[in-house]
Amino acid sequence: MSAIRPEPGPDRITPLSRVLLWRVIGFSLLLSIGAALLVAHVQKNHEAEQQRALLDAVVSVHRVALSRALWELDDQAVAAQLAALHRFPVVLSAEVQGGGLSQRYAREGVAARGSVQTVREPLHAPGGDEVIGIWHLTLDEAALQAEVWTQTRRFLMLVVPLLLLMGGLVFWLVRRRVGHPVSALSHHLGTLLSGNLATPAPEPRHRPATELHRLARGITGLQQALAQELAHRDAVAHELATQRDQLNTVLARQTQHLDGVLSHMADGAGLLDESGSIVLMNPAWAQMLGCGKPQDATPLPVASWLRSPSWPEVCQMLREQDRVVGCELTMSQQDGVLPVEASLSVIERGHAGAVVRVQIVLRDLSQRRQTEQALIDAREEAMAMARARSAFLTNMSHEIRTPMNAVLGMTELALRTSLSPQQRDYLQKSRQAATSLLAMLDDILDLSGIESGRLTLQHKAFLLDDVLDQVMGAVALPAQQKGLALVLDAVFDRPQRPVGDGPRLVQVLTKLCHNAVKFTDAGEVSLTVRMTARPGAETSWLVADVRDTGAGIPPEDQVRVFQPFQQGDGSATRRHGGGGLGLAISRHVVERMGGTLTLRSDVDTGCHVTVRLPLSLDSVDTAEASPAAWPDGPWRSWRVLVVHAHPEAARVLQRQLDVLGLTASVASGREAALRALSEADAADAPWDVVVLNWLMPDTDVVALARDVVQLGLAQVPWRLLACAPGSEAPLLAAGGNLFDAALPQPASTTALAHELARLAERARAASVRAPGEAAARTPSAPPASSSGVKAAALSGMRVLLVEDNPFNQQVAAELLMDAGARVTVAEQGQAALDHLAHEPVDVVLMDIQMPVMDGLEATRRIRDNPVWVDLPVLAVTAHTQASDREAALAAGMDEVLTKPLGVAMLIDALRRWRHGRRQAALVQQAAPSPVPAPAAAPAAAAALPGIDRALGELHCGGRPALHQQLLDIFFKAHRDVARRLADQITAPDWPAAARVLHVLKADAATVGATRLADVARSLETALLAEDQAAVQLHKAELDQALDEVLDGLARRPASGAPSPAPA
Repeated sequence: MSAIRPEPGPDRITPLSRVLLWRVIGFSLLLSIGAALLVAHVQKNHEAEQQRALLDAVVSVHRVALSRALWELDDQAVAAQLAALHRFPVVLSAEVQGGGLSQRYAREGVAARGSVQTVREPLHAPGGDEVIGIWHLTLDEAALQAEVWTQTRRFLMLVVPLLLLMGGLVFWLVRRRVGHPVSALSHHLGTLLSGNLATPAPEPRHRPATELHRLARGITGLQQALAQELAHRDAVAHELATQRDQLNTVLARQTQHLDGVLSHMADGAGLLDESGSIVLMNPAWAQMLGCGKPQDATPLPVASWLRSPSWPEVCQMLREQDRVVGCELTMSQQDGVLPVEASLSVIERGHAGAVVRVQIVLRDLSQRRQTEQALIDAREEAMAMARARSAFLTNMSHEIRTPMNAVLGMTELALRTSLSPQQRDYLQKSRQAATSLLAMLDDILDLSGIESGRLTLQHKAFLLDDVLDQVMGAVALPAQQKGLALVLDAVFDRPQRPVGDGPRLVQVLTKLCHNAVKFTDAGEVSLTVRMTARPGAETSWLVADVRDTGAGIPPEDQVRVFQPFQQGDGSATRRHGGGGLGLAISRHVVERMGGTLTLRSDVDTGCHVTVRLPLSLDSVDTAEASPAAWPDGPWRSWRVLVVHAHPEAARVLQRQLDVLGLTASVASGREAALRALSEADAADAPWDVVVLNWLMPDTDVVALARDVVQLGLAQVPWRLLACAPGSEAPLLAAGGNLFDAALPQPASTTALAHELARLAERARAASVRAPGEAAARTPSAPPASSSGVKAAALSGMRVLLVEDNPFNQQVAAELLMDAGARVTVAEQGQAALDHLAHEPVDVVLMDIQMPVMDGLEATRRIRDNPVWVDLPVLAVTAHTQASDREAALAAGMDEVLTKPLGVAMLIDALRRWRHGRRQAALVQQAAPSPVPAPAAAPAAAAALPGIDRALGELHCGGRPALHQQLLDIFFKAHRDVARRLADQITAPDWPAAARVLHVLKADAATVGATRLADVARSLETALLAEDQAAVQLHKAELDQALDEVLDGLARRPASGAPSPAPA
């Protein structure tokens, strides 16, 4: 900062100094006058106090003498006392009155000057308080005032010069310290107006710093900020100017481009005014109108180009909508009219929203109309082709199913004969392949019906538990073979009979559960079903949740899996087969039924599929449809102990038993079960039934049943083996007489009630103690399973088989005769009618497609005859279309069975209808007769490292001897496989190594070496994918697993010698 430089003439009085000078003089004078007045006031008060003191002294001196003289009435004494007052100049006069006397004194030669003061003093009698007179004194105040003025004048003469001197000093200091710096700052501000912001504001020379220093620095800071702001503003202005030039350039370029776009657009475009006249058009629009160059044609009145709709109608549409309006217009041409598709938008509006300027884009529709007509023609042709394809698929379905029925039937008959293990394996795999082929054929036919719009649905009452049992029957055995826990959670307080398409619901839930089992390697698969009533509605929601613990589906693949022929893993190394139709068909069917199918999944979290269907409930009492309605069955007093390692499955079974009226409890394993049995026996409250689940980790169910028998209980409970339907025969054979019956699991509550009723009936028929009876018993021979082919199941039933195919005749006839039925064969419908006219039957199995007279016509004639009105007619057909099913039911058939026929399904259907049409829904199924006990099972074999012996024996049909033979073959075939694989991988000959692993994988799975099979599968996948790192990793795992299995086989006893039983 620079020091202050005074302006020229430092002694010149500036306006600010002049004002300051007058202010100082005026302030000094005012201060002097105020001080003088204050001094006069003080002096006056002082003099007044002195005068009063003097008066008090005078009064005190003369009061007593005057009082005595007046009391004595002595005039002379009074006069003498008054005359003595001349010594006091302040007393002008005095007068005494009282007692008849009156004396007055007055100072001679002195007149009253100015103001006077009169004082009255009372005179009291001597020695008392009685007032005997009044003493009046007149005081002169002029002397007092003269004294006060004299003192004040002296004060002013002394103070005024002093104050003026001090004021001059203050003026000089202020002018030096404030006036000069302020003048300098004022002059500096004047220079700022000329734009000189570089010179800083001058600061005062004196120190310390004061507000003037801060003011100068503040002005300097403001100068700098203002300079920066001005510089920034100049830069912004320059930038704005540059951008304006650039925008002008871009605008010109864009205008040129827009003109080019309008000129080269294939569609017409332009602007319209408020009357609809064309004010701007591009060449394409001009060409549509046939009016030459656009410049020559505009403006063009609306009547010259718009035929329909009218311009007011167009304006009305534009007023009603703020966005772009699309419509079809008809324009006038020189040679006719032209249909166009127009897009209009208002770009300018007037008062009250009136249309002022409209932008329009037009597209010629004449070519589109021709294309649409061509598409309509092509659609008609495609529909004709679809109908032809549908007819072809229907015919091919029949042609494929008819021989396939014979193949499956002959395979079933062959499996019931004496076969070598290799032959039985071949036939079982053939049956499985044929079943898979038929399932794929069903899927293709369903997809064809969906795509052609011919998917029809039933609307009839069905028992929900029957649907669930069919689903579980289809997936329980595959789940059990993979070691998965399959849970059915569908417990209701009474049987549910909704109205809808039961077979389609079976189809959807079976496909979903089958997918869950197929893609889950470990853990569980669950199906949860709930019926949720909607308040005030006539329908309820059926909600089915299918959950699994498989690998899951990545989010990016969850849309693709619902497309036909798509799978979650579509690579060449995928582990699971299938056509990729299950989810696509399921979603179509569910949506066609008015419901929804949703999928929630992620990698390594499993899948959760939810089906929601609106269904109404049948008004008929559903309890009548159950063979033994709960909870008043014969088992009401039974006490059941459920031994199950899976908590959720055990909880569901316990709830089912509770609903049926039984007392149920759960034990989670061997030790808990034996402890519960012992404690109940000690408390004299024994368990009547023990349900033993086949699949329990670290627990041999056969050994557990033996422990229950050998526990020494006072009352040995019935022992039921819970396993998948269709797998009970080998398991019961392995257990010998340790099990009383098999209980299919999972199963619906209705099926569970049926099984318990059959159990009680078999106990009564065999004259043994039923659960709940008091007498003790020893283990009896196991009754026959309730879910397989049973001897005499159709004992004495008369069946008329109407079938033209000899293979199907042989298969069905032998299966039915093995079940105890009496079978008569007719080759076509007319022959069936001829037989019925002469010999009555209980049930007719009727093929639909036959020569001479087909099954539909034969059934109509049966229904027309009152004699046969109660005769059940069951259709047996290879046709699976819904229209074929509806035609069969419309003709009078009672049920439609689809080829190939499962043995259990065929027998169950015939037993359901054996008592006629009226009683079919209410009759109880007959209980089978006891069968002889099979030979005792061999002693339990010693455990083998890496091999699940129970699973291996199950694969061998429950025959331990066959399993021992397969173990011998496996050991001999694969003891040098590690060396061969090492050579092939090193060569490298990876395709050959993959083929070896493929064989090893299958053989290991068959004998029960599940870990070895899994590792072989992983190494095979890595070889096919040519993943070097994965090959090395899985090769080491394979060597370890293979050594474990082979070492255990090498140390086991010879197959001919019995193995020691476990302790």
